Amino acid sequence: MKEKIKEKTKKVSIEDLAIMTANGFNRIDKRFDSIDQRFDKIEGDIDVMKEDISVMKDDIEILKEDVETIKDRLVETNDRIDFLAKTRVSHEGHEILKSRVTRIEKFIKI
Repeated sequence: MKEKIKEKTKKVSIEDLAIMTANGFNRIDKRFDSIDQRFDKIEGDIDVMKEDISVMKDDIEILKEDVETIKDRLVETNDRIDFLAKTRVSHEGHEILKSRVTRIEKFIKI
């Protein structure tokens, strides 16, 4: 049995070890290259997301200004509605005034 093991054992020279080591480093370099490519893609995606977020922030600021303008206009509109409600003559009040004016016109003969 020991003889079979010895037969299968091969002597490796220093040159063979150097070649195997170089090949191993080449495979590792290829893996690192693919990892670098992935990181480059992720960095590009992050840059695009940063730009999108910047645009969204600008849009949000514009929307905030628009909402404030709308709020101001609503306050003005509510004030006008309140004024009209306070100064509006009711239907009943109008009818009373109408009948009084009609009597005065008849009295004056207009």
